[in-house]
Amino acid sequence: MTRRFAPSTIAALAAGAVAMVVAAVQLRHGVVQILDTGSYLSGAQAVRSGRPFTSTLAPSFSEFSAIEFLECGGRLPFVDFPLGYPLLAGLIGLVTGAKAALGVVVFIGTVATAMLFAHGPASRTEVQRETQSETLREAPPDGWGAPALRAAIAVGVIV
Repeated sequence: MTRRFAPSTIAALAAGAVAMVVAAVQLRHGVVQILDTGSYLSGAQAVRSGRPFTSTLAPSFSEFSAIEFLECGGRLPFVDFPLGYPLLAGLIGLVTGAKAALGVVVFIGTVATAMLFAHGPASRTEVQRETQSETLREAPPDGWGAPALRAAIAVGVIV
């Protein structure tokens, strides 16, 4: 007996495979250091060096003055950007180095996002099935239409 995968699972795997190729091509020279990337790299390096939630960079829109920067010993609180990306990259950076870790996080995030989007929402729970009207319960399950469309959109977004 062969096991058949749901269309949403196949769409998610296909979108994930395409996302892997696209991310690998885009990251072949590493993460490009422009704009926000410099701040994230500084945050990841701070985590790697044991000084999490700090940065040696002050973005142009930062509220910190040059005097405050000097008073803090050249390390400002990392408050202008979300903390998750540099925190995760800094922990991975303990093994790979901070810049390579940024690439790893981007690669994994790109593939995971494409797969989750292409798969779509989780299947209905037993409670949801019991509370549906009789006509909805008899409706045929999703075919290839919705999963294929979600996979195409996911691939289009990452390309």
